[in-house]
Formats: sequence, C-alpha cells, structure tokens
Amino acid sequence: MLLNFICWVAVYFTVTKKRGQILLAGVISNIILWLVCVVKDGINSFANWPMVYGSIITLILYFSMLLSIFREYNGNVRTFPLLWICVATLLYYGCTVPLFILINYLIRQRPELSVQMFQINQVLSILHSFMLVYSFYLARKPHNIQFLKQPYVRH
Repeated sequence: MLLNFICWVAVYFTVTKKRGQILLAGVISNIILWLVCVVKDGINSFANWPMVYGSIITLILYFSMLLSIFREYNGNVRTFPLLWICVATLLYYGCTVPLFILINYLIRQRPELSVQMFQINQVLSILHSFMLVYSFYLARKPHNIQFLKQPYVRH
C-alpha cells in the first residue's frame, strides 16, 4: 500500500491539474478505506478491500497512460521505457486483483490453498520487477535519453 501511495504521488506531479485532483481524491479515499478496515477488522486481518480499490485505480491510471503512449508517441513504441512500466504494472495489478479479493476467504476456509495462491503474487512481483529493470535499461539508450531530457510542461 505504501508503494502504491508513493507511485500515486509521483504520478500526481506529472499529470494535468484536473487528473491530479482526481488522483489526490483517490489517494485520500483509499487511506480512509484502509483505516476503516483496520478499525473494523483489527490488525490481524489483511485489509484487502483498500488493496483492491487501490489496484483498480492504479489499473485505470496506467491503462490511460498506455493509451496516451500509443496515441502520442511517434517513435518505435517498443523501445519507449514508459510502455514497459505501464505493461508491467497492468500485468501485475490486473492479475492480483482477483487474488486480493479472495485472500481473506481463502485464509479462513482453506489456509493451505491460500499459501499456494499467494505464490502467484510472488511470481508476478518478480516478473513486474524484471520488466521495470528492462524499462530502466531502455531509458539509458541514447534516443531515449534525449527524449527524457526534454522539459515536461504540466498543463
């Protein structure tokens, strides 16, 4: 959850003002939802609904960024680092949302299955990390360095 919050804050400073306000409202509502879950269920229960809510917001945000990449980037899109960051994030969160929805039920009803199911999260996390490393590698290429040095104008 902390990583989600840090990513949202980082994205807040790169989006337009209107999207930034929507993003800030999403972060605040996610924190409130997390606090309600912790107070209601206690600290011994995984607060999965704020994780699902945050994951869905992250999916929407990165999907819109992916669409804007395909609309606006006129180079070879496969060598654009932000594409791989978006794909990695969409893959990770898109596949873990069903797991986060069911995890508390699985822990209560079938603990052995919950351990096996959570290994999917670990594999997806490793794949996510490798894709992020690849995007950082692409960012070091000369044609991407020139693109990244251009000043970003916030509208």
